[in-house]
Amino acid sequence: LFSRLVRRTRFFFFFFWRPCAFFHGETGGRRRGGAAPACSPYEIAPATRVRRDMGNPIYAVPKSKSEFTHVYIQLRVRDQSGSDVYFKMKRRLPLGLLQDAYCQREQLDLSKLCFLYKGRRIIPDETPEELDMEQVVTVDVVKLD
Repeated sequence: LFSRLVRRTRFFFFFFWRPCAFFHGETGGRRRGGAAPACSPYEIAPATRVRRDMGNPIYAVPKSKSEFTHVYIQLRVRDQSGSDVYFKMKRRLPLGLLQDAYCQREQLDLSKLCFLYKGRRIIPDETPEELDMEQVVTVDVVKLD
């Protein structure tokens, strides 16, 4: 029991008092007369944070506002009576999923409805990204007779 306790305390003091020595060998990764290496696996560049072992940017500041687009879009589906149903979906998913979800929620037949965005009929294969929709959009639903 005493030997286990001694081993654990040795590891504790060795690891927490000299963490660089634990990862980089007994000298802590230092060469004689040289500077100590950074213990962090990250290099910090002016606008990009890059991980040394992968080389891929983890965090990059966008160069312009146009490059940054929201992943999700908020859709308000408004029928002829004025009632609204709100949905949230990804910009790259087809709008047919929105149409199916609305019909399932309202218990309506999809073949008897027409979905309009800015007065134009929405094709189920189109995506919000293709239609250049903003982050918050209103879609109108018209019942066909």
